[in-house]
Amino acid sequence: MAFTERDLGTTYRWKVRTGRFSPDIFMLGDTQKIVVTGDATSGWAVEIWAKPALKAYKNGCFTSTACDDTSVADSVQYAISGYMRTLGIGVARNSWPSVETEALRDSLRGTFISTNGMTQQWTFAADTFNVSAFGPHFLTDGKTVGPGFVRVFLPEAYIVKQRGYSSVSEVTAENVAVTVRGQKVVPVIVAKDGGLLVDTGVTHFSAPNPTVKVLPGPLLSGATSNSSVAPQLSGIASTTPVRTG
Repeated sequence: MAFTERDLGTTYRWKVRTGRFSPDIFMLGDTQKIVVTGDATSGWAVEIWAKPALKAYKNGCFTSTACDDTSVADSVQYAISGYMRTLGIGVARNSWPSVETEALRDSLRGTFISTNGMTQQWTFAADTFNVSAFGPHFLTDGKTVGPGFVRVFLPEAYIVKQRGYSSVSEVTAENVAVTVRGQKVVPVIVAKDGGLLVDTGVTHFSAPNPTVKVLPGPLLSGATSNSSVAPQLSGIASTTPVRTG
């Protein structure tokens, strides 16, 4: 399905049954909401709400060096594209995002990055995870700075069970440390149904490398480790949802 600029305000919704494939983490462009239901015995299903976004592409734009603040896009399009992945447990492979325990994987299930960046990688260790986001700085004319955004959704189970809060409503901007290009910024924190959405404030791509850390909550006494997210995006698969509304 081809999208145009007129479709940017339209939310598309679709449901996918994944069977025993556990839908843990997602990157699907301008994602509005994701709900995961089911279990390993009866099978999993995921419902997704997302909007098309302007995505810029450049050959080889996989690192900050290859996609710096002088980079120019080879092409642009309006699209809903991305992927979902199952988290491994104790897998020492860079190609497969992995966590240390099944409990942590269960808590993270439904995590998503909402972004229009081009390249993404995930790295998980214990209660820490990293994502990096890159995209060409200029659109194809070489003059117009491409719009960009990076928002991180963290499930309520992760906030409560792993970070020590009673609910997502307890978390404020003071509890979330965000940096962009190494500089501290004040994020926009929104409590959503089923989790917490953190807007990093990124408005364009020139290797911003944002990081998000959810600080330990009052129920996590003596905690020393933080959750870290650093956005880098890559559309691996495209989907054509059923339009509603």
